[in-house]
Parts: sequence; structure tokens; C-alpha cells
Amino acid sequence: MSSSCKHNKAISVTATGTVEVRRTVDIKYDTVNLIAGLFVKGGDRVAANQPVVTMDLSLLEPVVAQVRQTLQKDQANLLLARAPLRRAEALAAAQIMAPADLDSARANDQALVHLIGAD
Repeated sequence: MSSSCKHNKAISVTATGTVEVRRTVDIKYDTVNLIAGLFVKGGDRVAANQPVVTMDLSLLEPVVAQVRQTLQKDQANLLLARAPLRRAEALAAAQIMAPADLDSARANDQALVHLIGAD
């Protein structure tokens, strides 16, 4: 992943124990660029509250921003998609709409929610 960074943010992870490799996991982004500092090596004993690694998460900011935009879009689409159901419920409560039509509106709403959730 390549991106330009405006801010350098780093976090530290605190853990207690011995660093051992139990299994490996393939990660699809470049983790080498995320590691800002590694303070132990395999086999080292780690004290309580001792920092083990520091990660620079600023490289993930563009991804987080994109996910937030997608979430906002989906939330807005969901509100728009649910408006017909709210109207149908109000009409049914006022006994202007038949219960079968309300059931149909609810089914349509669930289909839209499922469709938006699949995005």
C-alpha cells in the first residue's frame, strides 16, 4: 500500500510473557512499514508493561477514511430505503393501509436492508 501521510501516529502495545512463534499469518498489507520499533527478539523475557513493538498506523489512515465514507453512504442509503416502511407503518397505525400491504412493505424493507448490507 502506498500513500502520503499527513500525520505520524504511533501506538505501543503492552503485553506480558515470552515472545514465541506459534504460527504465522499472511497479511495482505505491507506490515514492515507499520512497525516503527521492535524492542524484543525471539526468546526474550518480557516484563509486565514492557513495550514490545510500536506501530505507525498513519499508513492506514487512507483506508480508515475510505471505510468511514462507505459507512456514511450506507447509513444514508439505509435511511432512504427505510422511509417507505416508516410511511407504511404510519398508514397501518392509522388503519389506512391493510395489514397485508404492511407485511409486503416489511418484506421489501428487509430485502433492501440485505441488499445494502451486501455492498
